[in-house]
Amino acid sequence: MSSAFEKLGIEAQPFEVRSPPEFEVAFASILRKRQDTMIDAMTTVTDPMFVFARKRIVDFGIENKIPNAHEYREWVQIGGLLAYGPTIDGIWRRGAYFVEKILNGAKPSDLPAEVPSEFHLAINLEAAKDMGLSVPQHLVARADELIKADVR
Repeated sequence: MSSAFEKLGIEAQPFEVRSPPEFEVAFASILRKRQDTMIDAMTTVTDPMFVFARKRIVDFGIENKIPNAHEYREWVQIGGLLAYGPTIDGIWRRGAYFVEKILNGAKPSDLPAEVPSEFHLAINLEAAKDMGLSVPQHLVARADELIKADVR
């Protein structure tokens, strides 16, 4: 079975980062690879290390005009191009719901596993403009949050 990337005609190029000092190595690799082939955009995995380094990652994308998409709106609020995913607030609220259930006597093994059911589309129009991109009107119309001024 082919991956979603293959179905869309997209070649994914992973750049591994296992510790914060490795970001600079990955950034240099991205820039080298960008000279040889076309790197059109970047995204990150959902991992605490990347979330804590989000400003550093977003700034790299901005400085090198590499559009970036992420899972959480907090990336867009600091200059990222777009985010589509659950909100961190929503995840914490659901976590608190389960903590309350457990503190009131529920057995964790009896509670259902959940995946997010609400997703938030945030677009930073200022970042798009800075990168020379136009955001299709149908995306603007569907966005839950639009950032129109530079937030950096």
